[in-house]
Amino acid sequence: MDPLILASTPEDAAALRAAEAHHARLVGELTARVTLLLTGAGRDPAAGRRIHRGLLAFCDRAVLPHLSASAAVLYPAARALPEARPLIDGLIAEHACLSGLVGALRSASPAGAIADARALQVLLAEHLAKETGLVLPLLALAPGIRLSVLHADLDRRLSDGPSGADPRPAPRTREGGQAGGGGGPEETGGA
Repeated sequence: MDPLILASTPEDAAALRAAEAHHARLVGELTARVTLLLTGAGRDPAAGRRIHRGLLAFCDRAVLPHLSASAAVLYPAARALPEARPLIDGLIAEHACLSGLVGALRSASPAGAIADARALQVLLAEHLAKETGLVLPLLALAPGIRLSVLHADLDRRLSDGPSGADPRPAPRTREGGQAGGGGGPEETGGA
């Protein structure tokens, strides 16, 4: 049974569900990549480097663009609601922390990146839980704000991305690999 979703329109309810699913995919993919780094970095240095590069590529392709798109689309709309301003200020501060962790990962060795990767995983999960549980419902219920329109803009920005590539993960095959590309999340090209 679906949880109760409160929204001004059915379209806004659908947008809320889609955003929740997107957040779950982001956290799930990051968790998988961090787990690979935790388990693989010490065993095989070459695999550790590949996993580390794949984690950075995922951050560049999906995590950082999500943060940028949220700040550009959702946060200004939520900031118009006086009760949401302190929350939005806190989320913007978290963006700086998340970006800093990605920067730390960029300059660390695979083995040295483990703590930063885990911190990124935990902070992103908490950050997206606040977006999902607080910001999106506020927007979905706010008079005069159409979450469905905001979500469409967010999707467009994420689909266009800095490289024009689609940041969403490739469909999984029955064997657990990714369609059209052999390996799993440790590859730098597929996610």
